Amino acid sequence: MEHLIEILKGRRYRYSCEVELQDEIARVLSSSSIPYHRESPESRESRPDFMVGATAVEVKVDGALSKVIRQLHRYASLESVEAIILVTNKSRHRGVPRLMQGKPVRVVYLNPLL
Repeated sequence: MEHLIEILKGRRYRYSCEVELQDEIARVLSSSSIPYHRESPESRESRPDFMVGATAVEVKVDGALSKVIRQLHRYASLESVEAIILVTNKSRHRGVPRLMQGKPVRVVYLNPLL
């Protein structure tokens, strides 16, 4: 997970909406030869933006912290998920717990380049 965080943090992203940021992240993962599945349905209610191995990567450019935490808790409850990375440009999202249901959660905070 730490290697993936370094790759995600080590890039500059140009985007104006969540889908564009997801596309940028997909390019970064592909160019780094990191295999991933995009919007992989891990359950009926849970579809992380990316699954990189057993790490769920969720991208958020908006939304209330409470809603984001509920979504990440759903991912943490899945057996197929061992860790979670939240990629966001919202400082309020830095408040997510670092551990959910015994699984590590990390935040990659991005400054937008519009």
